[in-house]
Amino acid sequence: MQEAPTKASTSVELAPESVGQPHLQSDGTRNPTPAEPPIEARQAARSLLPVPTEAEPRPEDRPSFWRRIQLKRSQQRVTLAPDPAKTAAVLERLVAIEQKLERAEKTFEMRTDQLEQSLTRLWELEEQLGQLSELQDQLSRLHDGQTELAQRMRTLGLSVLLLALLAAVAAGAAAVAVLL
Repeated sequence: MQEAPTKASTSVELAPESVGQPHLQSDGTRNPTPAEPPIEARQAARSLLPVPTEAEPRPEDRPSFWRRIQLKRSQQRVTLAPDPAKTAAVLERLVAIEQKLERAEKTFEMRTDQLEQSLTRLWELEEQLGQLSELQDQLSRLHDGQTELAQRMRTLGLSVLLLALLAAVAAGAAAVAVLL
């Protein structure tokens, strides 16, 4: 009785063929290449390979591979009762951290208030600067009006002087004409 070939017995690699061209005879059979052993030698080599049998059962006292992995993980999860001294030290550190956090929070609130006050002062200063720029615009318009008024007064003064001069000349001409 011959056993069916198994995966292990069929995995024997044969010599590779030449690049792209198998060596064929005229009748279509393969021509053995120098690197390839004859068919009889290959069959003999296959018969020498061990045929795998069923896996040997593991001893009953040894757990399976997956069970061992699970045991390692479950052992890692096991926690021991906390040590009271360590717990007290941790609690003291937590209390100290909470106190620092409260101080930092108070400092943060105080600085936030200071920042809000500074921003409010800055906003008020900005409004005052806006009012000052409006006053400067009004002052520049008043100055321009004052300059224009001064020029008009000068022009009016020159006109009055010219009229007075003309009146004096006319009065002098009339007096000369009466005298003559």
